[in-house]
Amino acid sequence: MFRGLGDFFQILGSLLPPWALAVLGVSIAVIAGPAWFDNVRSKQIRGRIRKMLRATSADRPALADEALVLAAQRPRRLVALVREAHKYDLRALRDAGLERLEQTGSALEDLRVLRELVAPPPQPIRDPLQAVVKVERLVELGLVVGAREALEEGLRQHPGDGDLLRLQGELDALSVSDASEAPR
Repeated sequence: MFRGLGDFFQILGSLLPPWALAVLGVSIAVIAGPAWFDNVRSKQIRGRIRKMLRATSADRPALADEALVLAAQRPRRLVALVREAHKYDLRALRDAGLERLEQTGSALEDLRVLRELVAPPPQPIRDPLQAVVKVERLVELGLVVGAREALEEGLRQHPGDGDLLRLQGELDALSVSDASEAPR
């Protein structure tokens, strides 16, 4: 159809008077300008974050501040900042970006998606053995409260499992012995 942009503009020039071409050009610039500028700033933010990865530990806070200044309070830029910081596991920068995005009060759907990206929903326990192993490991580490929570989750998903019920009895006995040993 067209051989290139030159042909397109030549056809447009032959169809429209010069004043209409000027109005069309200004309209396109006014409409597309802010999106283009946000895109440029997003690239600059990603560049600052990648530069942070190569910088010395003393230079990183300054680069993080630059990225936050570039993002300002603009939702599209903040989304780019949070995604890039999450990609490279820069948690402090990611959390600062999420906080700013939340303060803007806009881009609520993006905020929800980013929150799920940061803290994915817990995976369901596939079978009771997985819960048993997790509970036993937590008990071995001395994390009785965490073991009890993992056991409750396992029993919620697999209520009639014998091994989980046995572990529940052991945890109850452990809790009773800990309570009797506590100083009065």
